[in-house]
Amino acid sequence: MDLARPRVVHRRGLAGRLPVAHREPSAAGRRRSDPSGLAPRARASSLDPPIRITATFGEYRHGHFHAGVDFSTDRHIGKPVYAPASGDVQRVQTSGAGFGNNLMIRTPDGRSILLAHLDAFDEPIASYISAAQESTGRYEQSLTPERGRLHVVAGQRVAWSGESGAGPPHLHMEIRYGDLAYNPLRYGLSVPDSTPPLLHRVTLEPLDDSSSVRGSPAPRTIVLGPSVDTVAVLGRVRAWVAAADRVSTGWARVAPYAVGLAWEGQQVECRFDRIAWDDQMPAAEWVYDGAGRVAFWTPVALWFGSDYHPTMPELHGAARRPACCRSPPVIHRGRSCCTPPTPRGT
Repeated sequence: MDLARPRVVHRRGLAGRLPVAHREPSAAGRRRSDPSGLAPRARASSLDPPIRITATFGEYRHGHFHAGVDFSTDRHIGKPVYAPASGDVQRVQTSGAGFGNNLMIRTPDGRSILLAHLDAFDEPIASYISAAQESTGRYEQSLTPERGRLHVVAGQRVAWSGESGAGPPHLHMEIRYGDLAYNPLRYGLSVPDSTPPLLHRVTLEPLDDSSSVRGSPAPRTIVLGPSVDTVAVLGRVRAWVAAADRVSTGWARVAPYAVGLAWEGQQVECRFDRIAWDDQMPAAEWVYDGAGRVAFWTPVALWFGSDYHPTMPELHGAARRPACCRSPPVIHRGRSCCTPPTPRGT
């Protein structure tokens, strides 16, 4: 097996064209809540420049995926937060846990844009929620204003950044359609990006007692560099790839948009376009090696077959793959064959 440096494909914003390896879901396979194609670009930024990303969509969190994008506020509280698009306030919450103080804006095209971990709201949202707090005597509120009551326009200041719910200070943004969370960097948000992602290492894991990597039944990790290495593989193996989008912070855990490898004419990639809140969040525990069973750097599983279905009570015992994994091939002795995932309407 000649192991060249695998290619990480990643793209922020909507400028330019899609790489050839990327395939958009067909219209017939979309859920009814799925937008038709890419959403229009947001008309305004939610923070004053410079814009710095500290966490991306699809990153591993214990028991779930990170369903949005985090922006740096330089660890400061009280930076102005603006509506990225025009629409009506769909929900506004005050809380000391979870998303903390947050608001959700519903746009005319059906997107729900969440802005979370806020410190305070601007008018008229502030007065609306203050009235509910005073009338009930409770700080924590979850309100859904009737459509049109709290209308905002793109670029309007709606709040100030904070660290409510979870610190340190930052701004969390999500874009949703129904029960699906979409990658904001693919569905409306555009952020300048000139820093390439980084490939760290690949771990090859033998899948049974008759399989080995370089003569050993134990997982073998190869640090990736500019040179090509040759690895002797016998039997069936699974590949785990550690990669990071360095963005502007250099944080090693930041997930790139897509990671892919090629093997004997087959190609497989894991890309983070969307995640279903109802049944795909727990799949983070087997898309990533979060428990450190094979490696301690939380790599992504790229090659696994129909027999790879961990027992997960959260998935009700169902053999499901998350939407980010495309046609993972099973590597057999002397050949590889591709086992497409069972269609699930995504």
